[in-house]
Amino acid sequence: MAKPVCYTGADIVTPLRVINDGVLVTRGGIIESVGRKASVAIPVDADVIPMPGRTIMPGMIDVHVHGVAGVDFDECDAEGFERAAAMLLAHGVTQALITVLVPPYESFRKQAERIRAYLERSDRSAVYCGVHTEGPFLNPEMPGAIPLRNMWAADAARAEELFEAFGPWLKVMTVAPEIPGALDIIRLASARGIVPSAGHSKASYEVVEDAIDRGLSQVTHMYNVMPPAMHRDPGLLGAAYTRPELDVQLIADGVHVSPTMLGLAIRAHGAASVLLISDAVCIAGLPDGSYVFAGDKVIVSGGVARRMNGAICGSTSLLDAGIRTLTRKCGVSLCDAARMAGMNGARVLGLDRRKGRIVAGYDADFAILNAAYEVKQTVLGGVTAG
Repeated sequence: MAKPVCYTGADIVTPLRVINDGVLVTRGGIIESVGRKASVAIPVDADVIPMPGRTIMPGMIDVHVHGVAGVDFDECDAEGFERAAAMLLAHGVTQALITVLVPPYESFRKQAERIRAYLERSDRSAVYCGVHTEGPFLNPEMPGAIPLRNMWAADAARAEELFEAFGPWLKVMTVAPEIPGALDIIRLASARGIVPSAGHSKASYEVVEDAIDRGLSQVTHMYNVMPPAMHRDPGLLGAAYTRPELDVQLIADGVHVSPTMLGLAIRAHGAASVLLISDAVCIAGLPDGSYVFAGDKVIVSGGVARRMNGAICGSTSLLDAGIRTLTRKCGVSLCDAARMAGMNGARVLGLDRRKGRIVAGYDADFAILNAAYEVKQTVLGGVTAG
């Protein structure tokens, strides 16, 4: 039997409560026990690791990340995926969806084949749990930083080809509900167990309600690349605020959305329905300079990435930065921030019976933070990995 490892003296965020000066015991990649020092017996053969002044929280789950550290998921090889996984782990992310911009119809199969070939390897990083396609069925009038060449007309037959190409790995698809044919695609995706998420869209509130009836259950990067909510025209943003059927993704890098509006979204929806995302792209973790993303020139200045037309082009930070933004600038508790960064993503991806919480019987996936909420160590499957 595997030797147990025992972490003592840390504050443990479950994330539904904080166990001060807690004890966490893992064995064979599973959490064996957790609780107050007085209530958890430390196995006599355990490797005991004192963690005074540290905070342990569930590993973060990023459902929307395009790349990091020079790695672009749209085109990288297996070595690139591994390099990106190492960076994600170093920032406390233990599960992530490979998020891609789907290329034109004529060439998308090569992308799907490349990603599936990597995901189906027995020796690949356990960080990746599937794919999120941001598109291709988006509104060309709301491109944001996505090139128009990456957008297709909404055709059900082509959608089925896309579903087949990515197979069981496709977990989330961002789609604009208002474009002709999109409601059928939302219905087909939902029937396959794929989470349809509304984004790059100028859908009316009524169209969003129709999409909800067909299986829409999420909103991609709330606030970003959607019209403002007006008092007589609430639109997609109004639905994101008010429809309980919808989970909402939020980028909390301090650039995409102001802390005031982040706090408003969280108060409106509640921490149980918000997914903290990075929307990080290949230039995340790189210094200011000139780069290429999705085939176009991007300038990074002051940590903000923009295309030549001025559009913000993804984020240059990861989920741990979002934790710091929410707790320092938005008045969000660490418990709620941890829930939005991990537990909710586990639920959306169907992993909530083994990931997203620190509780006996769950996978030993967690991040260890210092007093400034900087990740100092990450454990994945009971093994120190970052």
